[in-house]
Amino acid sequence: MYQVFICNKVFPSENSKINVSEISLPKGGGAIKGIGDTLSPQVVGVKLGSANLNVCSVAVENFTSDTVAVKYSGLPGNQPETYANYVAIWESTVIPWGVNPIKEVKIPNNAMSGTVVISGLTITMSTYIIGYSIGAEFSDIACSALLSAGGLRGAPTNVSIGLDFVGSDSLSINYQTLLGYKPATYGNWIGLWKGYYSPYVPSTPVGKVKITSDSTQGSVGMNNVPLGINSDYTLVYFLGESETKATAILYFNTSDGSDQKKNNTTSNLLT
Repeated sequence: MYQVFICNKVFPSENSKINVSEISLPKGGGAIKGIGDTLSPQVVGVKLGSANLNVCSVAVENFTSDTVAVKYSGLPGNQPETYANYVAIWESTVIPWGVNPIKEVKIPNNAMSGTVVISGLTITMSTYIIGYSIGAEFSDIACSALLSAGGLRGAPTNVSIGLDFVGSDSLSINYQTLLGYKPATYGNWIGLWKGYYSPYVPSTPVGKVKITSDSTQGSVGMNNVPLGINSDYTLVYFLGESETKATAILYFNTSDGSDQKKNNTTSNLLT
């Protein structure tokens, strides 16, 4: 038998004392007789339908033998011209990180979305990839679209994030970047804010975690971030230190945990 000490409730008076009683816990664990159900971790749910993911996107709208028309879209609040956004094209099936593009066109205004035409090309029966960058560096490319051999258009790809687990003071977050990208090398990180946050109006996050792996996808934990019930939160993925390099925003609302309470009853040892 193991010895376990449980403190009874402390009453708010000058003569209050903490009474300690000794009880026995069966070997192998299990419920404590007379106390209640077995303790289990508290889980905070995400309200159904509350999660809203915003990502950057790019797509090939049209092409000729010497031009490609590209449609781009950034995050709400992005200022493409101010933050040196651009689109570029390579003759490749994936973004060849560190290799200069065939052509690069800067976004000429601060509209969150729009179209630009890349001119002066020679489109052959080859494969091309177009990238949309949310900053001046090649490591700021947030999404891509394929123009395959013979002019066939492939599905666009982008950086995205999601939630694996939401606890009372921790999160497990999954992320996905572009093929061949190196999140740790390029200083990627994820931040959490309470309420509806815009990365273009900087404020201090309630939680922050760096991506420490160069794998293009994976999961990371964020600890010591108390999450209130029935509260709105914003999770943002960044491609670099500056908050203007945000590339994916996930808004979510925590539920009151009623669904979890049915399956995760706990004993209140202090009542």
